[in-house]
Amino acid sequence: MKIKALSTFRGDEGMIRRGSEVTVSDVYGRDLIKRGRAVEVADDADEASPKPAPKPTTKPKGAQPPREGE
Repeated sequence: MKIKALSTFRGDEGMIRRGSEVTVSDVYGRDLIKRGRAVEVADDADEASPKPAPKPTTKPKGAQPPREGE
């Protein structure tokens, strides 16, 4: 699990400074997140693939309601 430290602390991997990103075991990472010491960072594979833009939820201006029978 890749995490980003929210504060400087000494951990299983030694001194982890605020803002640094490190890879830790899933169990240790979840514990740090639970205690508010870190946040999870997305995997490199997730960052490389762009996310599709959300579809609009409102109708464009001037849109006509569907006709009966269509």
